[in-house]
Amino acid sequence: MTADRMRVVLTGASYATGNLGVSALAEATLQGILDQDPDACISIVDMCVRESGKAVFHHRGRDVLIPVLSVRYSKNLFQSNHILNLIARAFFWRLVPLPGWRARLLSGNPVLRSLFDADVIADLSGGDSFTDIYGPTRGVCQVLSKLLLLSTTKEVVFLPQTVGPFRSRVGRWLARFALKRARVVYSRDFEGLEDTRRLLGSRSGVRIEYAPDVALLLESKRPGGLEHLGLADEHRSSVLVGVNVNGLLLNGGYSRNNQFGLRLDYRSVVVELLKVLLKESNVSVLLIPHVRTKAGHIEDDLSACESVWHELAEEERMRTVTVRDGFGPGEMRYVIGQCGFFVGSRLHSCIAALSQGIPAVGIAYSRKFRGVFESLGVGALVADPRTMTKREILEIVRQAFQERESIRTGLLESLSAAKAKVRGVFRELLGNGLHS
Repeated sequence: MTADRMRVVLTGASYATGNLGVSALAEATLQGILDQDPDACISIVDMCVRESGKAVFHHRGRDVLIPVLSVRYSKNLFQSNHILNLIARAFFWRLVPLPGWRARLLSGNPVLRSLFDADVIADLSGGDSFTDIYGPTRGVCQVLSKLLLLSTTKEVVFLPQTVGPFRSRVGRWLARFALKRARVVYSRDFEGLEDTRRLLGSRSGVRIEYAPDVALLLESKRPGGLEHLGLADEHRSSVLVGVNVNGLLLNGGYSRNNQFGLRLDYRSVVVELLKVLLKESNVSVLLIPHVRTKAGHIEDDLSACESVWHELAEEERMRTVTVRDGFGPGEMRYVIGQCGFFVGSRLHSCIAALSQGIPAVGIAYSRKFRGVFESLGVGALVADPRTMTKREILEIVRQAFQERESIRTGLLESLSAAKAKVRGVFRELLGNGLHS
């Protein structure tokens, strides 16, 4: 390793969640960094893995080894990689004036050493986790992770993500505290852009800018064994419609009590929209899970897909196939890319479609959907069950399906500019880092 290699630490990204959206963000970010600087030295500080290790990222015909450093939130506060232990050590490092003592604080602690040696720290917050809408536990974890980054005194850049909303006064205060110490905050939606500006005020000195979701850059990877999905038939005459079913929405959120404030029953909407689509004689449906956990788990999309499949009539089931393979984000993007139309309730399943010019309707449960869809000029394709009736949602799906070819034309025109904007984020990220 040469001394002048750019050192980038990526946080708020993971391959270990079972959420293909989070993994897509990680892969697209690695791709964006390495496209700008193939020699960049990248490590991931991961709050989701139990043990540190290494990941192999395939980039432009070569394998790049990425250290993955574990940060823990367990009950054992004395673990060297426990989040509170790391924060305390980092703040103590800033108070200690002697270089020898400082070096001793970092020795044997790869997480802190990586953070303190970084030229720049880039944070993703899982794309949409920097908020308090998912409950207090997840909110506290996000705040602690931000405190760790800011305690290092290194430059922190918030890569394109949804910032907020913050419903509580404490949540807003903590968010303001974290954001005021960043160099630049990129919002992937215009509503979040204005909210962040209001939160920080005009005198914060923090650059707040808009940039589309980084997952637009993710590349497809053709997986093997597609025959059982009917995707290997080059002479397929039907229109393949992909439908992502969100297990979290199907189960009422983490609280199991309509946590996201939907005004209608999500299950009945999904079943009915499947029936509406399958009324078209030339349509076949591919049910696509985008979050995979244990069978029956509250977040498991595969269990959700199977559940709604059983509510279809026999003839409808014969034209409906569920993707059961454990595909990675690039492979699932390829599968989604075979569809002529898409409906999804996981944002990044929709991004996988939209980024390939495939018309997609988003069944939203937060504002992040509208912001991302609007960035591509298709904000009207967001169906929001928090404010809309079932009839209104089904009409959006029905009309979008009928107009899918004109929608595709508009998408392809807007994608080029959106992807160029994302590449510009990485160009600046690497150009502004200070080599040591």
